[in-house]
Amino acid sequence: MLTAIDPDSGMLWEQVLEGDTTPASASDKAIYLRVGMGNVTITWSDGHQQQRGQERIPMPVLPNGTGLFPTGDPYEYVLASPQLDGLKAENR
Repeated sequence: MLTAIDPDSGMLWEQVLEGDTTPASASDKAIYLRVGMGNVTITWSDGHQQQRGQERIPMPVLPNGTGLFPTGDPYEYVLASPQLDGLKAENR
């Protein structure tokens, strides 16, 4: 089940993920899913789905440059942030 919630108005929509559909990434506008041999984009605001074929799914990177990158192992990611104000970038 995929649920979009707005902090002001509550639940926006719900969708049941079927078969081999898995969330892969998200941005401030869309959720990116892998579905079999293709990809799907779902718009946060209204839940509209759009087939993306084999188009690459963007990695989740925040405006400040912090990114979340898959390691290749299930459920394991690396969090990387840019060097800010003399602080070293951290990987977790």
